[in-house]
Amino acid sequence: MSGSAPAGSPIILLPTRARFPALARRLYVHRMRLRVRNGPEMLVRVCDLEGPMHVFGLSEYDFNVIDWNRVHTVIDAGAHVGSFSLWAGLRAHCQIYALEPNPEVFRMLVENLDRAGISPRVVVRSAALAGSSRVATLSSPTRASHGASIVSDKGGAEIAVQTMTLVEAIADAGYESVDFLKLDIEGAEYELFATASLSLLSQARLIAIECHPVEGATAQQLIDKLHMAGFAVASELTTSGLVLAWHEPRWSRDQEAEASPS
Repeated sequence: MSGSAPAGSPIILLPTRARFPALARRLYVHRMRLRVRNGPEMLVRVCDLEGPMHVFGLSEYDFNVIDWNRVHTVIDAGAHVGSFSLWAGLRAHCQIYALEPNPEVFRMLVENLDRAGISPRVVVRSAALAGSSRVATLSSPTRASHGASIVSDKGGAEIAVQTMTLVEAIADAGYESVDFLKLDIEGAEYELFATASLSLLSQARLIAIECHPVEGATAQQLIDKLHMAGFAVASELTTSGLVLAWHEPRWSRDQEAEASPS
Protein backbone atom coordinates (compact mmCIF):
# COMPACT_ATOMS: atom_id res chain seq x y z
CA MET A 1 0.00 0.00 0.00
CA SER A 2 1.37 3.42 -0.96
CA GLY A 3 2.64 5.41 2.01
CA SER A 4 2.76 2.41 4.35
CA ALA A 5 5.35 2.26 7.10
CA PRO A 6 8.63 0.37 6.48
CA ALA A 7 8.81 -3.21 7.65
CA GLY A 8 9.50 -3.46 11.34
CA SER A 9 8.35 0.09 12.13
CA PRO A 10 6.20 0.38 15.26
CA ILE A 11 2.65 1.49 14.53
CA ILE A 12 0.32 2.83 17.21
CA LEU A 13 -3.38 2.90 16.40
CA LEU A 14 -5.40 5.08 18.73
CA PRO A 15 -9.14 4.45 19.03
CA THR A 16 -11.47 7.16 17.79
CA ARG A 17 -13.48 9.04 20.38
CA ALA A 18 -16.67 8.29 18.46
CA ARG A 19 -16.33 4.51 18.71
CA PHE A 20 -14.42 4.11 21.98
CA PRO A 21 -14.71 7.41 23.89
CA ALA A 22 -13.70 6.10 27.32
CA LEU A 23 -10.68 4.18 26.00
CA ALA A 24 -9.60 7.13 23.85
CA ARG A 25 -9.69 9.48 26.84
CA ARG A 26 -7.56 7.08 28.90
CA LEU A 27 -4.96 6.67 26.15
CA TYR A 28 -4.65 10.37 25.39
CA VAL A 29 -3.74 11.08 29.02
CA HIS A 30 -1.55 7.97 29.47
CA ARG A 31 1.86 8.97 30.86
CA MET A 32 4.99 7.68 29.14
CA ARG A 33 8.73 8.32 29.05
CA LEU A 34 9.84 10.04 25.86
CA ARG A 35 13.49 10.08 24.83
CA VAL A 36 13.93 13.09 22.58
CA ARG A 37 16.69 13.67 20.06
CA ASN A 38 19.45 15.93 21.38
CA GLY A 39 17.61 16.22 24.65
CA PRO A 40 16.63 14.58 27.91
CA GLU A 41 14.10 11.93 28.71
CA MET A 42 10.73 13.59 29.30
CA LEU A 43 7.50 12.53 30.94
CA VAL A 44 4.61 13.21 28.57
CA ARG A 45 1.15 12.03 27.70
CA VAL A 46 -0.08 11.25 24.19
CA CYS A 47 -1.91 14.58 24.22
CA ASP A 48 1.38 16.40 25.01
CA LEU A 49 3.48 15.06 22.13
CA GLU A 50 3.15 18.03 19.76
CA GLY A 51 5.31 20.29 21.93
CA PRO A 52 8.40 18.02 22.16
CA MET A 53 7.95 17.07 18.50
CA HIS A 54 8.24 20.68 17.34
CA VAL A 55 11.10 21.67 19.66
CA PHE A 56 13.25 18.54 19.50
CA GLY A 57 11.95 16.61 16.49
CA LEU A 58 11.82 19.60 14.11
CA SER A 59 14.51 21.64 15.94
CA GLU A 60 12.40 24.78 15.64
CA TYR A 61 14.76 26.88 17.73
CA ASP A 62 18.03 25.67 16.25
CA PHE A 63 19.21 28.75 14.32
CA ASN A 64 22.68 30.17 13.75
CA VAL A 65 21.48 33.60 14.82
CA ILE A 66 21.17 32.27 18.37
CA ASP A 67 24.48 32.18 20.23
CA TRP A 68 23.58 30.25 23.36
CA ASN A 69 26.80 31.34 25.05
CA ARG A 70 25.29 34.83 25.21
CA VAL A 71 21.89 33.73 26.55
CA HIS A 72 21.73 34.33 30.29
CA THR A 73 18.06 35.23 30.89
CA VAL A 74 15.05 33.56 29.25
CA ILE A 75 11.29 34.02 29.45
CA ASP A 76 9.39 30.96 28.22
CA ALA A 77 5.75 32.02 27.83
CA GLY A 78 3.56 29.06 26.99
CA ALA A 79 6.06 26.62 28.46
CA HIS A 80 3.76 23.59 28.02
CA VAL A 81 5.53 20.45 29.34
CA GLY A 82 8.92 22.16 29.30
CA SER A 83 10.31 21.41 25.84
CA PHE A 84 11.73 24.87 25.12
CA SER A 85 12.88 25.44 28.70
CA LEU A 86 14.80 22.16 28.48
CA TRP A 87 16.19 23.08 25.05
CA ALA A 88 17.44 26.42 26.36
CA GLY A 89 18.51 25.23 29.79
CA LEU A 90 20.66 22.44 28.39
CA ARG A 91 22.36 24.72 25.85
CA ALA A 92 23.06 27.71 28.06
CA HIS A 93 23.68 28.11 31.77
CA CYS A 94 20.80 30.57 31.86
CA GLN A 95 18.08 31.62 34.26
CA ILE A 96 14.61 30.77 32.96
CA TYR A 97 11.21 32.22 33.84
CA ALA A 98 8.53 29.80 32.59
CA LEU A 99 4.79 30.45 32.44
CA GLU A 100 2.15 27.76 31.83
CA PRO A 101 -1.54 28.37 32.69
CA ASN A 102 -2.94 24.83 32.31
CA PRO A 103 -2.74 23.18 35.78
CA GLU A 104 -2.34 19.61 34.48
CA VAL A 105 0.34 20.62 31.99
CA PHE A 106 2.00 22.79 34.64
CA ARG A 107 2.56 19.70 36.81
CA MET A 108 4.24 17.94 33.88
CA LEU A 109 6.40 21.02 33.31
CA VAL A 110 7.64 21.04 36.91
CA GLU A 111 8.33 17.30 36.84
CA ASN A 112 10.32 17.50 33.60
CA LEU A 113 12.44 20.38 34.88
CA ASP A 114 13.18 18.39 38.03
CA ARG A 115 14.09 15.26 36.06
CA ALA A 116 16.50 17.22 33.85
CA GLY A 117 18.20 18.77 36.87
CA ILE A 118 17.67 22.38 35.78
CA SER A 119 14.82 23.32 38.15
CA PRO A 120 17.18 25.35 40.43
CA ARG A 121 17.65 27.73 37.48
CA VAL A 122 13.97 27.98 36.58
CA VAL A 123 11.16 30.02 38.13
CA VAL A 124 7.77 28.60 37.16
CA ARG A 125 4.44 30.40 37.29
CA SER A 126 0.99 28.97 36.64
CA ALA A 127 -0.18 31.94 34.57
CA ALA A 128 -0.72 33.08 30.99
CA LEU A 129 1.17 35.97 29.42
CA ALA A 130 -1.22 38.51 27.92
CA GLY A 131 -1.83 42.18 27.25
CA SER A 132 -3.37 42.82 30.66
CA SER A 133 -3.48 41.31 34.13
CA ARG A 134 -6.86 39.65 34.66
CA VAL A 135 -8.68 36.38 35.23
CA ALA A 136 -9.30 34.83 31.81
CA THR A 137 -10.96 31.69 30.47
CA LEU A 138 -8.52 29.12 29.10
CA SER A 139 -10.10 26.93 26.40
CA SER A 140 -8.36 23.64 25.60
CA PRO A 141 -8.62 21.38 22.52
CA THR A 142 -10.33 18.05 23.07
CA ARG A 143 -7.41 15.83 21.99
CA ALA A 144 -4.28 17.84 22.73
CA SER A 145 -2.83 19.82 25.61
CA HIS A 146 -0.85 22.01 23.21
CA GLY A 147 -2.97 24.84 21.83
CA ALA A 148 -5.00 25.94 24.87
CA SER A 149 -5.94 29.60 24.40
CA ILE A 150 -7.35 32.55 26.33
CA VAL A 151 -8.50 34.29 23.13
CA SER A 152 -9.99 31.46 21.03
CA ASP A 153 -12.62 28.78 21.69
CA LYS A 154 -10.85 25.44 21.26
CA GLY A 155 -13.96 23.35 21.84
CA GLY A 156 -12.81 21.49 24.94
CA ALA A 157 -12.62 22.07 28.68
CA GLU A 158 -12.59 25.62 30.03
CA ILE A 159 -10.95 26.83 33.23
CA ALA A 160 -10.28 30.21 34.82
CA VAL A 161 -6.60 31.23 34.79
CA GLN A 162 -4.60 34.24 35.88
CA THR A 163 -2.86 36.35 33.25
CA MET A 164 0.08 38.68 33.65
CA THR A 165 1.71 41.33 31.48
CA LEU A 166 5.22 41.32 30.09
CA VAL A 167 6.13 44.15 32.47
CA GLU A 168 4.95 42.04 35.41
CA ALA A 169 6.79 38.95 34.16
CA ILE A 170 10.11 40.77 33.76
CA ALA A 171 9.74 42.34 37.21
CA ASP A 172 8.78 39.04 38.84
CA ALA A 173 11.73 37.32 37.18
CA GLY A 174 14.04 40.04 38.48
CA TYR A 175 15.58 40.63 35.05
CA GLU A 176 17.11 43.93 33.97
CA SER A 177 16.93 42.67 30.38
CA VAL A 178 15.78 39.52 28.60
CA ASP A 179 18.24 37.72 26.35
CA PHE A 180 15.59 35.41 24.85
CA LEU A 181 11.82 36.00 24.94
CA LYS A 182 9.91 33.01 23.58
CA LEU A 183 6.18 33.48 22.99
CA ASP A 184 3.92 30.52 22.23
CA ILE A 185 0.76 31.97 23.75
CA GLU A 186 -1.89 30.81 21.27
CA GLY A 187 -3.19 34.10 19.91
CA ALA A 188 -2.51 36.31 22.93
CA GLU A 189 0.64 37.56 21.20
CA TYR A 190 -1.45 40.20 19.38
CA GLU A 191 -2.93 41.76 22.51
CA LEU A 192 0.48 41.60 24.20
CA PHE A 193 2.08 43.52 21.32
CA ALA A 194 -0.82 45.98 21.17
CA THR A 195 -0.16 47.05 24.76
CA ALA A 196 3.64 46.69 24.84
CA SER A 197 5.69 49.84 24.29
CA LEU A 198 8.65 49.89 21.92
CA SER A 199 10.98 50.47 24.86
CA LEU A 200 9.55 47.41 26.63
CA LEU A 201 10.05 45.18 23.59
CA SER A 202 13.58 46.54 23.27
CA GLN A 203 14.42 45.05 26.68
CA ALA A 204 14.59 41.71 24.86
CA ARG A 205 17.64 40.94 22.75
CA LEU A 206 16.02 38.10 20.84
CA ILE A 207 12.32 37.26 20.44
CA ALA A 208 10.76 34.11 18.98
CA ILE A 209 6.99 34.20 18.39
CA GLU A 210 4.75 31.35 17.33
CA CYS A 211 2.04 33.19 15.36
CA HIS A 212 -1.48 31.83 15.60
CA PRO A 213 -4.59 32.70 13.56
CA VAL A 214 -6.81 35.27 15.27
CA GLU A 215 -9.57 37.16 13.48
CA GLY A 216 -8.56 40.73 12.70
CA ALA A 217 -4.89 40.18 13.52
CA THR A 218 -1.90 39.26 11.37
CA ALA A 219 1.71 38.31 11.91
CA GLN A 220 2.67 41.34 9.81
CA GLN A 221 1.38 43.60 12.59
CA LEU A 222 3.87 42.00 14.97
CA ILE A 223 6.67 42.21 12.42
CA ASP A 224 6.00 45.90 11.78
CA LYS A 225 6.20 46.69 15.49
CA LEU A 226 9.38 44.67 15.87
CA HIS A 227 10.95 46.70 13.06
CA MET A 228 9.85 49.90 14.82
CA ALA A 229 11.57 48.65 17.99
CA GLY A 230 14.83 48.19 16.08
CA PHE A 231 14.76 44.44 15.47
CA ALA A 232 15.86 42.53 12.41
CA VAL A 233 13.16 39.98 11.62
CA ALA A 234 12.92 36.64 9.85
CA SER A 235 9.45 35.15 9.48
CA GLU A 236 7.87 31.83 8.53
CA LEU A 237 11.02 29.94 9.38
CA THR A 238 9.12 26.79 10.29
CA THR A 239 5.88 24.99 9.53
CA SER A 240 4.24 26.59 12.57
CA GLY A 241 4.79 30.20 11.47
CA LEU A 242 7.68 31.19 13.69
CA VAL A 243 8.81 34.82 13.71
CA LEU A 244 12.38 35.31 14.93
CA ALA A 245 13.61 38.82 15.75
CA TRP A 246 16.96 40.03 17.03
CA HIS A 247 18.80 43.26 17.64
CA GLU A 248 21.67 44.10 15.32
CA PRO A 249 24.43 43.13 15.23
CA ARG A 250 23.32 39.57 14.71
CA TRP A 251 24.18 37.00 17.32
CA SER A 252 25.34 34.58 14.63
CA ARG A 253 28.61 32.93 15.55
CA ASP A 254 29.29 32.35 11.83
CA GLN A 255 28.80 36.02 10.96
CA GLU A 256 30.92 37.14 13.90
CA ALA A 257 33.70 34.86 12.70
CA GLU A 258 33.40 36.27 9.17
CA ALA A 259 33.56 39.84 10.50
CA SER A 260 36.62 39.23 12.69
CA PRO A 261 40.00 40.44 11.41
CA SER A 262 42.31 37.84 9.90
